[in-house]
Amino acid sequence: GISKKDVTVSGSTVRTIVHSIGSVDAPAAKLVLVAADGKTLATADIPALKAPLDYVPKTATVELRVPAGTNPKGLVVKIESDGKIPEITTRNNAVAIP
Repeated sequence: GISKKDVTVSGSTVRTIVHSIGSVDAPAAKLVLVAADGKTLATADIPALKAPLDYVPKTATVELRVPAGTNPKGLVVKIESDGKIPEITTRNNAVAIP
């Protein structure tokens, strides 16, 4: 999952800390940068993450590049998975960049 505090912007780089917070291992997925019109602007791989069964956070830092000339304000960072593992909530799968 991701939250607003996990997404930072520095120049044209959007850095996101992705957390595994479930009780089963999270498979590899994609991190996607999406414009207001729904167009995908950038994608990056999220590696598979172990479940934090030992209560130690399991995270991966993933970077996306904002296309030249694009203001990152209002873009959405979201996790796209294959949907094979049920999620209790999907509310932590997308964040709008303020």
